[in-house]
Amino acid sequence: MPDGGRRVRDALVRAGIPEHQAPRVSQALLVDHPFWEPAGWGCPTASPLSGASPGGEPFDGILLCDQPHSPRFGIGLTQGITPEQSLALARALGTWPPNA
Repeated sequence: MPDGGRRVRDALVRAGIPEHQAPRVSQALLVDHPFWEPAGWGCPTASPLSGASPGGEPFDGILLCDQPHSPRFGIGLTQGITPEQSLALARALGTWPPNA
């Protein structure tokens, strides 16, 4: 077991998990848990709340995350701001549009 797994196993035993169950529980926490799945990031789709003009595209640059564990999951960061503010926010987050 890698060092991190060994540390988690030892911590579980100290927390009261029976020693014979600790390897299985640490495996479930470190390997089999959906928290460790890679997040999918993508550009938002047009909607009335996305900053898109009627028939237009949403502001580029603020990527959305599809993982429920992400603090940016389901958050409309660009809702109610101007295109200029959206671009500044995208640059601050390191996800500015490639054409900007």
